[in-house]
Amino acid sequence: MKAKDPVTGSNVAIKLASIAILRDKVLLKRFEQEYRSTSNLDHPNIVRALEFGWVGSRPFIVFEYVEGEDIGARIARAGKLPEAEAVGYIVQIAQGLHEAHKSGIIHCDLKPDNILLTLNGQAKLADLGLAKDLESNMELTCDNRGIGTPNFIAPEQFGDAEHSGVRCDVYSLGATLYMAVTGKMPFAGADLSAILEQKLADKLMPPKRLVPALSDHVDWAIRRALLNDPDRRFGSCPEFIAALAAEGKKSGSHVLRPSKSIGRKPSAKLNRPAKERRRAVRYECVLSTKCIINLSVHPDGDDPSTPWDAQVCDLSVTGIGVLVSRRFEPGSVVSLVLASKSGDFERTRQVRVLRVTRAEGSGWFVGCELLEKLSRDEVRQLL
Repeated sequence: MKAKDPVTGSNVAIKLASIAILRDKVLLKRFEQEYRSTSNLDHPNIVRALEFGWVGSRPFIVFEYVEGEDIGARIARAGKLPEAEAVGYIVQIAQGLHEAHKSGIIHCDLKPDNILLTLNGQAKLADLGLAKDLESNMELTCDNRGIGTPNFIAPEQFGDAEHSGVRCDVYSLGATLYMAVTGKMPFAGADLSAILEQKLADKLMPPKRLVPALSDHVDWAIRRALLNDPDRRFGSCPEFIAALAAEGKKSGSHVLRPSKSIGRKPSAKLNRPAKERRRAVRYECVLSTKCIINLSVHPDGDDPSTPWDAQVCDLSVTGIGVLVSRRFEPGSVVSLVLASKSGDFERTRQVRVLRVTRAEGSGWFVGCELLEKLSRDEVRQLL
């Protein structure tokens, strides 16, 4: 939320830990880690963390306030960005990331929604909630909770998030630039397994095929950054920056040859959580609800979340099907405010998106698992 610093009078953004974070020791440590990671970084392209404190039993972080919008919102509003503008933003973020890398910090979850744009065109990297301190002994990225947003993270992060490195962040930079210049997701699968299969097989639609006017060297740089094999990507942010500036053209051919790992299938362990499993009876229903996306730093208002009207189509103690106007990527965690038709009974639950399919007419059908189950009595009251 937006607030004022009582000493300087300047605007600041306050991130307050949610109740869900307080209930989970790993998430709570990760919240504290976000402040430690960011407070040690002083770079014009990284949102600065100013203070850490507690309100009762809930911790909070005070960040510098960024007046503007994020790249994800810009793309949703205006469509794909002009090449020069998109590359300019990514180069700025790459410079900030390189500073973090030099300090031993890996972001692990870079995506369009985490890049804030000031009114004068400066790009700032936000949300180091999954950041990994290479000098820390805290293993906060070694389970499924350490997986960042699936479409933008490197394939190796799906199964080995503990060993995320610089080349993972380079991959995310490439994925973000792909979406910025094309207006499309680089890998738009219906579920986690489908996305991972495309990544492992390097099944990427070349951005230049979608935007013929795109420069050859930018097309090549994006495709190299998004290669499945980490050893074949750029080894650092400065290398990626040089390629975007066309300097990389002098160093060798722009032909990307198939990797030997193409065709490798995801393991059974990775397949299991990606598939929606109906472990309880689903009841068809029509309930109004709101999908709420929690943001680390909200760029343009006092409310630290963005609500989207939705309609519940079926409900059980463990899962829910929702019809919504926007696409939520598989793996996303959103909050749903569930209310009975009479309005006298309400529950709020966080859900994880498992499957996304186009609905007839318009909108998206989103199949989710409830991170905290409903009781049978609660389901009956909602219905």
